[in-house]
Amino acid sequence: LIILDSLHTKDHVADELANYADLVPVGGYIIIQDTPVGAIEAIHEFVAANDAFEIDKSRERLLYTFNLDGFLKRVK
Repeated sequence: LIILDSLHTKDHVADELANYADLVPVGGYIIIQDTPVGAIEAIHEFVAANDAFEIDKSRERLLYTFNLDGFLKRVK
């Protein structure tokens, strides 16, 4: 499990995803905090380019969340 909660800009989150993705085992997660601030673009680009991860909407159990599309599950 990796939780990203530092600088929430698109470029910074994209760099973090690129640097940490290989550390997550199959079935593990990367959780990105405060996605509406700017990280959501980086998330969508990362998932579109990387079929090893998918957005796990089942983890968004609340009506309102700061982790919109921010639960990335490693599937392969």
